[in-house]
This record gives sequence, structure tokens and C-alpha cells, in this order.
Amino acid sequence: MMTEKTVEEWLQTMIYFGMDIPSGGVISDAQFDEFLKETVTKEFPMGLTAYPAYGQMRNADGSIERQKTEVVVLVHEQTDANKAAVKKVIEAYRAQFDEPQVMRTTSAVDVEFFQSAER
Repeated sequence: MMTEKTVEEWLQTMIYFGMDIPSGGVISDAQFDEFLKETVTKEFPMGLTAYPAYGQMRNADGSIERQKTEVVVLVHEQTDANKAAVKKVIEAYRAQFDEPQVMRTTSAVDVEFFQSAER
């Protein structure tokens, strides 16, 4: 069975979670997995994709800051509730892990779901 949605209805939000804790230390894989389970999945139970990445940015003083990063990709309908859920996920992460860096990008996408008829 195939269902199709138009560009105006669906968004892809990518959230880049910095794993360095500003006060010192690094968020462990187990801590991040628990955050995915307890926070992100509760806000987006229909699904997500997460993968490890390498991130770097230039600081105001010109130095380059490098850190392990986790990327979460959410494909969701464009609604106020989903917009609020993305904000809630980001705020929860920053609060739980002492204000680490987070970046969000959102783009309109053309979505098609391909799955078996049994589901």
C-alpha cells in the first residue's frame, strides 16, 4: 500500500545534539539512548531516525570546537502540536544535560510511505 502526502503537509526536522557537556564531561551513548526512549519517542511515537555524527563550529574567538554529535531525523506533519513537540525535545535535552549545543533544521518534504498491506 502506498500513501502520498504533499510538500505543504510534511516537514523533515533534523536535530543535531552536541554530546559535550559545557560544565565538563560527555553525554554517554546510554544516556542519549535513554533520552531517545523517554523523551523523543514519547513526542514522536510514529518513528524517527538517529545516527552518530561528527560536528564542528567556529567560536567567536576564531577557534574551532569539535565534538561528537547525535542527529535525530523526524519526518512529521506540519502542525502546531509537532512544532511544539520539537521545541519540547530540544528544551528537555538542554535542561537534562546542562545546556549542551543543539541545532535544528526544518525543510518541507515530499513524502511517500511504502509498507505491506498487513500493517
